[in-house]
Amino acid sequence: HSGAFMKPLFSAAKRIVREGGPARIVFSEGEDERVLRAVQVVVDEGLARPILVGRPSVLLARIEKLGLRLRLGEDVEVTNPEYD
Repeated sequence: HSGAFMKPLFSAAKRIVREGGPARIVFSEGEDERVLRAVQVVVDEGLARPILVGRPSVLLARIEKLGLRLRLGEDVEVTNPEYD
């Protein structure tokens, strides 16, 4: 279900990037499994530079658990809600 839900978002993001618009998306629920999977697609397709809101230690653990290839600080920016 999440893929069908995210499809319009991906289409809109591609259009915005093609038109030279800002290529950043903030994901406020960065620690959520569905969000992390969606962010992997955003990175793989080069749609935008994602910004995840979440605790870095939790993000790293969940990325590893899910077998994703995201690299914090390289593929995605991280905003730690405990300090920001």
